[in-house]
Amino acid sequence: MTGASSGMGLAVVKLSAKEGAKVVATDIAIKQLEEAVSNLERDILALELDVSSEEQWKNVSERTVEAFGKIDNPY
Repeated sequence: MTGASSGMGLAVVKLSAKEGAKVVATDIAIKQLEEAVSNLERDILALELDVSSEEQWKNVSERTVEAFGKIDNPY
């Protein structure tokens, strides 16, 4: 989930986690994101992502597969 440190992005992360999903939450504001998801006791991987950076997309993809084994629903 991009833009996950606040607003609709964070709401989707919370709802998805509550429903049992393993979630990769991303945002350019990594400190704010880490703080926002720190109290959610679920499978959430918080990663920094500038959506305009191909290199950061590669990193997010690799880290997601390392953590969860696959990517199901990019959102």
